[in-house]
Amino acid sequence: RERDRELGLTYDRPRDWRRARREGSLVLTSPDRAVTLAVSSPGRRVDAAELRRDAIATIRDSYRSVEEVGRAPGRFGQRRTQSVELLGTSSGGRGFRALVIAASGPEKTYVATLFSGRTPSVARLAEARVVLRSMRFTGS
Repeated sequence: RERDRELGLTYDRPRDWRRARREGSLVLTSPDRAVTLAVSSPGRRVDAAELRRDAIATIRDSYRSVEEVGRAPGRFGQRRTQSVELLGTSSGGRGFRALVIAASGPEKTYVATLFSGRTPSVARLAEARVVLRSMRFTGS
C-alpha cells in the first residue's frame, strides 16, 4: 500500500507501474505507457461534479476534437461517482480516450483522469480500475 502525503490518499499500485509527480498531480503510468492515471486535488473540499466539469474543460482546451462519448456510474475509492468518457486527438494527431471521475473525501475533493489510446488493452484498464478502487482519501 502506498501513501501520497501531499494529496492525502493511499492506494495500491501494480509493481511495474511507474509513479511520478507532475504539477501537483500523482501520475501513474503502465510499463508499456499505454495507460496513464493522473490524480489531483484543489487542496480543499469542493463540489465533485464541478471539479469533474473543470477537468473536462481543461482537456477540451488542451486537445483537438474532444467529444463526450459516454457517462456511467463509477467508483473512485469507496465513493460512488459518475464517470465521463471522452475521445479526442492530440496535437501530434494521435487519438486518445480519457475517463474523468471526481469524488470528495473527508477534507478534499479529488479528480482522476485515465488516459489511453483509442483502443486500450483490457488488461491495462483492469489494472487501472484496481488502482482507482483501492484509493482511500485520508485528507492531508
